[in-house]
Amino acid sequence: MSRDRETKPFRYLTRVLALAGAGLEHVVSLTKFLTDVERDNAIVTTVMRELFPAMPTSTTVEVSRLVPRGLHFEVNAIAAVPARSGPVVLDQSG
Repeated sequence: MSRDRETKPFRYLTRVLALAGAGLEHVVSLTKFLTDVERDNAIVTTVMRELFPAMPTSTTVEVSRLVPRGLHFEVNAIAAVPARSGPVVLDQSG
């Protein structure tokens, strides 16, 4: 897995959290979906240790493929976001 592929889900997650007034330090639980656990889990865990101020609880699930095709790794995160006033509007453009 290339460095870009390793970090892309986390870069997207960081942008979504920022829109909600939060950061990776607010992530309390993470589910990692990998198409090849033997090949990729150690790499993804290393990237997580570099990016997260405190490691969240995590679950790793091996899947046969992800959508869109060609992805090797995807994450689902739960974050404890600080309260803020007004609605949060997420920009889906990328």
